[in-house]
Amino acid sequence: MTRKVKQQPMFDDLAAVASLCDDRASSSTPSATTDPAELRGRRPIAAPRGMPMTPRPAKKRDVLPLPASRGTGKRARGDTRDASLSDYLTSIGRIPLLTADGEVHMASSLREAEVACWMQLLAVVRVVAVVRDSALCAEHEGLRVRLDRIVTSGAAPAAAEHHEDAASLAATLRELDDDRVLVETALAVFDDAVARGEVPASVAARTRADRRRALAVRNAFVRANLRLVVSVARRFHHHRMPLVDLIQEGNLGLIKSVHRFDDRRGFRFSTYAHWWIRQAIERAIMNKGAQVRLPVHVFDARRELARVTRDLTHALGREPTLDELAASMRLPMEKLHELLAAVPREPASLDDTIGDDDDRTLAESIAADVPPPDDQVIAVDETMRARRLLQRLSPMEHDIIRRRYGLGTDDDETLEEIGRSYRLSRERVRQIQAQGLRKIQEIIVRARLAGDGEPALT
Repeated sequence: MTRKVKQQPMFDDLAAVASLCDDRASSSTPSATTDPAELRGRRPIAAPRGMPMTPRPAKKRDVLPLPASRGTGKRARGDTRDASLSDYLTSIGRIPLLTADGEVHMASSLREAEVACWMQLLAVVRVVAVVRDSALCAEHEGLRVRLDRIVTSGAAPAAAEHHEDAASLAATLRELDDDRVLVETALAVFDDAVARGEVPASVAARTRADRRRALAVRNAFVRANLRLVVSVARRFHHHRMPLVDLIQEGNLGLIKSVHRFDDRRGFRFSTYAHWWIRQAIERAIMNKGAQVRLPVHVFDARRELARVTRDLTHALGREPTLDELAASMRLPMEKLHELLAAVPREPASLDDTIGDDDDRTLAESIAADVPPPDDQVIAVDETMRARRLLQRLSPMEHDIIRRRYGLGTDDDETLEEIGRSYRLSRERVRQIQAQGLRKIQEIIVRARLAGDGEPALT
């Protein structure tokens, strides 16, 4: 029987995470088995000159074994998934590991490439304005003042005499942008400026080169540590989520750890990344591993309750009482009862009968989820009054408040989502919303003082 099997979509996702192809560098991102020094004939970008990248001698344990598949006779449906997962584990087992010096060089190369990319982006005043108005910079007044000074002067710090200031500013933005969300926004504005002819061709070429170099280094860094994700995911394989899903979630945590790793602190990358991988997997189990999803804080409290119960049972030689549990966890009795009530019970079928003497099913005993007629009339009346009030506002205020509170729609929108449609910052949308709400309040107060009861439409 031929070994090759058709790849399932979920394993396409695994391959996508392994290759980490970025939309902006899909043409230059190396494959999982490509040496970074051989990328499209260019100079080495994932392994700078002098970086120790000596692969560890291949051993049998480097190719991670797959647990024996269950089932006999015809190939079970899960065997195809097992074969694809086995191919994935074999492919990442061929990727050479980094030495301690290799991790330091890789991290420093990534930092230098990202800072260089930021320096090129800050040469465009439009990009500086967008960065200044971002929510990230709103939390750092000193940084916002520096960016505002550049926007006001209309001259970005690209000249030689401002090189140190630009490098300092770029390094600060790179450190603050943990999730690399701000740099993607800045790149989108930069690309628009390039399309409009506002950026010299030389600056655009250098920016793209720095971005490709940063992505290549990041991808090589992630690929060299994919086996660490598998080793952590195997420890959680007894949970209800499949191993392939745990690996995918762990890969997302690995990418976050690469973005946040600082080699100057003196720690090995595996020590730092292990925490992020474990957190990503545990959070996925909390959110997706049960039929009934519980809030994360409830999940943590339940885990603490199980630990305290186990410790008290071992110490007392019996099951602890509720009072003993509450005292040990330092919780009020009401909170403990709420925590115990939050534990989901086994799901019941709606076709089950209520009791031995009652032939009615559970579905027949559940009240219809329909509001009373008087509540429906009141809801319609309140909706009409709200619409009449909104018509007294300006078109932008009307639209922002309607979308923000979901009036006439099924879902409400965030300030950031509304701001993107108007090309406004989140803070500016909030100000317009507050201005419209104040107008509505003034209309209602004036109507009550005049004794009209309800504001009339004028």
